[in-house]
Amino acid sequence: MAGLEDLLVQLEQEDAWEQVLTREQPQRLGLVRLLLYWPKWILVQEAFDSLDPDGEKLMLSLICQELPNTAMLTISNQPSAAAFHNRRIIL
Repeated sequence: MAGLEDLLVQLEQEDAWEQVLTREQPQRLGLVRLLLYWPKWILVQEAFDSLDPDGEKLMLSLICQELPNTAMLTISNQPSAAAFHNRRIIL
């Protein structure tokens, strides 16, 4: 669901992951953690900033779809993020 299929073959491998993963992969792993833990609140600041706009939309729509009872506060410069929220605060 998070677009990390290519890492499946490496699940049992030990490595210095902070040096091996691309910039976008840790952000996608963060989504996986959310889906596993079902938090009541998600506080997000530029969490998907290394993804292209379509990737960011996919991640936000997965959160909305899979965690419908979770409240999400997002700080983002991406206009596309507004579509996934009921309220906006512009500072």
